Amino acid sequence: MRILIISTNAIGDTYLSMSAVKIIKSKFPHSQITFFISNNSKFLFFNNYVEDIVAIKKNIFQLIQVVLINRIKNKKAEYAFSFFPGIFNSLLLIGLQSKIKLGFLSFNKKPDWFSRIHKLYSKNSIEKLNPIFWNPQNNYLDLIRFSLNKNFDISNLTKPKLSNANFIFSNKILIHFSSSEVDRTLTLNQLEILIVLLKKKYSAEIIIIGDKKDFIENIRKLSKYRNVEFIGNPSIEELITLIHCRLFFAVDSFPLHFADAYNTNFVGLFSKTFPDSVLINKNKSIKFDVNDFRNLDNETFETKIRVYLLKIFL
Repeated sequence: MRILIISTNAIGDTYLSMSAVKIIKSKFPHSQITFFISNNSKFLFFNNYVEDIVAIKKNIFQLIQVVLINRIKNKKAEYAFSFFPGIFNSLLLIGLQSKIKLGFLSFNKKPDWFSRIHKLYSKNSIEKLNPIFWNPQNNYLDLIRFSLNKNFDISNLTKPKLSNANFIFSNKILIHFSSSEVDRTLTLNQLEILIVLLKKKYSAEIIIIGDKKDFIENIRKLSKYRNVEFIGNPSIEELITLIHCRLFFAVDSFPLHFADAYNTNFVGLFSKTFPDSVLINKNKSIKFDVNDFRNLDNETFETKIRVYLLKIFL
């Protein structure tokens, strides 16, 4: 049996979509699962997590090519899922051949799908007569639950652990300050405030992770701080080690999902997105009343961090 999972959005969406694999395999252990992903998510599949991946560039020409090849080879699947709303996800779900198609569609160019209500798409008449809706008060994992619920046992659905790591990287503090979306990224002033406050409370080395381009822009300005190390684009294996640190501050991005799966000592920093939607461990978060960190004044940022640190005994 062939099953398709479509996830060409952000890395975090693809990581969460991987949680469906265990659920599907428990019912169909010999099924062949093919993931359709964007190129920047390939590193998630370092341990042959599924039988096949198709990594595509997000342009309309390759999308058409993928759909045509699928149809020419007559590779009809039993199921096709697209859990996260997005233009390319939606086009692939509609275009690829499958007996049963389930997921959430969106053809809106704006990426803030998480702030709107979405209806479950299905070729099945039952779902059409009894529509299912995801709304911003739900968790991202509910997108997967609602899609799988009628055909699979979802009682054990949770964020996947890609390793059985069980240790504490005890004298390190980790910060992930950047995101592919600039409104989720801390400003340089906010990052400096966070570093100073953490240094006052902890005598530990601080490690800052992110995309390499973030360090090219900021490393000179932050090099004045002692015992601050920068790691650009850590691998999955490195990230598994790093998130098991003494304390991890992270904006809403893939490493935060990963820390949430392992329930490590983390604090999620949220601007426009919502802890209730993103996290299993929702209490480990600070929600700022802005849609963009660039619109948050430094005093408010510092006060909220100070108050949270007073509650932590690590």
